Amino acid sequence: MKVLLPTLVVSAFLVPTSFASAGGIEYPLAEFRTTDIVRNKLFLWASFSPSLGNGSSVERTPRDEFLWDGDSSSLEGNIQVRGSRLVDRPRTIYDVELSAAYAPRFIDSHDSYTYEHAENESPRRNSRDTNSDGYYSSVSGSARHRDYISGHWFREAGVSGRAAWSYTSIRQTRAGDPPDPMSHSGSETDSRDAQFAIPLRLGVGRIHEVSYARTALYILDDLEDRGRLLRRPDRETIDDLANRLREVENDRVFDSREHRIHEFREVATFLQERGLIGDVDVETYASIKDSWRYVSHPARGSGLEASIGATYTRADLGRNSKSTNEGVPITLLDDVESIRSLAFDTRIVRQSPLSKILQLDQELEVLIRDADSKSDTARLISGDRKLWHEERDGTSFEAAVAINATYYPTSRDSWELSLAGRHVATVSDEESRGPDFDRRASDVHRDSSRFEASTTWTRSLSLQTTLVVGYTFLHDSSRSSDEVIEDRPPTRTRISGDGHSIDLAYTYEIF
Repeated sequence: MKVLLPTLVVSAFLVPTSFASAGGIEYPLAEFRTTDIVRNKLFLWASFSPSLGNGSSVERTPRDEFLWDGDSSSLEGNIQVRGSRLVDRPRTIYDVELSAAYAPRFIDSHDSYTYEHAENESPRRNSRDTNSDGYYSSVSGSARHRDYISGHWFREAGVSGRAAWSYTSIRQTRAGDPPDPMSHSGSETDSRDAQFAIPLRLGVGRIHEVSYARTALYILDDLEDRGRLLRRPDRETIDDLANRLREVENDRVFDSREHRIHEFREVATFLQERGLIGDVDVETYASIKDSWRYVSHPARGSGLEASIGATYTRADLGRNSKSTNEGVPITLLDDVESIRSLAFDTRIVRQSPLSKILQLDQELEVLIRDADSKSDTARLISGDRKLWHEERDGTSFEAAVAINATYYPTSRDSWELSLAGRHVATVSDEESRGPDFDRRASDVHRDSSRFEASTTWTRSLSLQTTLVVGYTFLHDSSRSSDEVIEDRPPTRTRISGDGHSIDLAYTYEIF
């Protein structure tokens, strides 16, 4: 495995933070500071996601040409249970997360392809229809710990792991030019994988939690709109209310009904003691509840972080499958793959609350990864056992940028617009050995570009509901030089393809 030095990239993509105007009460939201947070979460998450996609590719070599295009539709569900704990102290931060997920999948696709060989008189045209169903399940966990060692400089260590299982059943109908008849085939595949990663980071800066200040402003604004606010609060009062919300949220009251009563009583008492409200009636309690208990959007932050990191990853994957085809003996496949990688990355993150109702987040990441992979495959056809072996040693360069703008028209609703782009360039040396071939290829270049745009609407009631509409564009290309197969002359291969997909998802969370 090659060892690479990290490269620090400084970017001027940052957007300055403006003064916040929160409804009728002005407050510099980005200046709120609290670093004494304990947040525990446990919830069930479920989603229903249909999608449509299409793509095409062209592969040319000196001997042949392969043209492909196709479209697909899918329906996927997802049920996940996740628990997490976050502790944010003045000099240390740590968080732990555990989750389990189950996702059934149903996919239909149709594609056609044309293959033309230099020795053939005419190209061969084929089409196929594919139906598949199956599931994916996983158990994962992660933990990280950060220490601020001097001023705003920090060091961070973490660990993460995942174990996953999946099953896929495929039924395929293929048709081609005469004399190729229509044929039917199928397969069943069981897969499992395990992954383990150790990330280390060193950086400067901090993202401060400002969600409590935003919630305090929602409460005060709503009370003012209802005519219940006796005076306009000053900066110190808003700070104190935000920190009181934080303290009350973490008070230990084990009965959920008693906890809610305790929360509303404590907040109402604080407002009365500061002379902000008079007698507490039903409408005042309802106002506090609407503006606080339903604020369940993702946490908002303010600040800038820049860091470099190194991550060691080990992944082991296994696959067993059984394939059937008309007129062809049953094929049994046993495949085992092992991947080791060492990655160095540079990351810059800025979160900017432009106002109480508008949040802007930006992230830039540049990553260099050196990875080795080995794969051994055994195929059994009518008692005849054949072995394949593949090795790849490559270095990839990745650059990604993401911008998220979130608008909060009310304390219950949010609307998010996300734009993200990623480009991955990989150069690798590859070797494949099988029963009847020996392939070696050097300087294989693969490029992948991905652009995603999505909009998300979220409403937080007793159930949090989310509607997501997204578009994804994907471009892949590869080229190899000095490719040698057995004793044939060196060749060059080029492959390119584009894909488009539209995703629609509806989710709800049970707290």
